[in-house]
Amino acid sequence: MLAKKYQDLPMTERTKKDFITTVQIQPNTKINKYVKRRLIVFSIVSGVLLINGGATLYSQSQELEEKQKEYILLKKDLKQLKKEGKTLENEVTKLETPEYIEQIARRDYFLSKKGEILFHIPEKK
Repeated sequence: MLAKKYQDLPMTERTKKDFITTVQIQPNTKINKYVKRRLIVFSIVSGVLLINGGATLYSQSQELEEKQKEYILLKKDLKQLKKEGKTLENEVTKLETPEYIEQIARRDYFLSKKGEILFHIPEKK
């Protein structure tokens, strides 16, 4: 409405300033309502997405930390099992020799050769 009023008048510097000031003073309230609604909806959606993303990031970082701890423990177990495997392989190699079998039989089962007497002395602890 105000724009039509100023269109009929010849444009001078005074009327231009008045027109600009009047338009700035009376904003279009219908457009502002829609802009505010859109801004509020956009802010809410952005906030929800931001919170969801943050929660997901936090849970994934916690899970990653747990997996790293589990990896370290499994790595230690693997190292120990490899050592144990080498020890058992050496034991198998020794068990293939008759001298070692005889040594185990004497030590663990108190077997003796013919005419031999064994005396077992317990170890002090």
